[in-house]
Amino acid sequence: MEHTVYLLPGRGNRLQDLGETIASLGFDVWGREISPPFSTLNFAQQIQIIQNDLRSWFFVRKRGKEMNVFTIGYGGRGKEDFLSLLKANAVRTVVDVRLRPDRASMGLWVKAKTADKGIESWLAAAGIGYRSLVELGNVFLDFPDWQPRYQQLLAAAGGLLTERLHGIPGPICLLCAEKHVADCHRLQIAEYLAMHSGVTVHHLE
Repeated sequence: MEHTVYLLPGRGNRLQDLGETIASLGFDVWGREISPPFSTLNFAQQIQIIQNDLRSWFFVRKRGKEMNVFTIGYGGRGKEDFLSLLKANAVRTVVDVRLRPDRASMGLWVKAKTADKGIESWLAAAGIGYRSLVELGNVFLDFPDWQPRYQQLLAAAGGLLTERLHGIPGPICLLCAEKHVADCHRLQIAEYLAMHSGVTVHHLE
């Protein structure tokens, strides 16, 4: 029999403490910490947070079905190779995490002003959806230490930044420019999702 605990601690409790205690008893624990502490919020705010979390795909795992998130970079790839990787992994929606996907210099990878042009158009022709989430873009790209800066941003506001992922048909694939995930902020996003949602991440290299 499967036992899962949805944990939303208040009054100063931390997932690391209370969550580990419950996990030691043999339960699967899913949840997140709230800042400011949950107990300091008014009742309406508490209810809203619980409603949002319970209908969020971050806190739901279909019984017996693994949740997969993919990542890919288009640098050095052709369209056919790109589509072949997506189709081989049954990706339903590409989630663009570029800060400026609308730059004309991006050629066939540009997000056009209308859905009948650019990357959205040819993905649709292949039966794959497209969503652009510019709030997940790397605002620290010009900093030499952008990796720890971006990780700090996710730690402080990851719930807000990933909110629009809720309800996007999956499996999803996070898209950015860099071909190798080690050079791209999509790695940090994927690690955040794995830690806070329990998804299994696959990097398409």
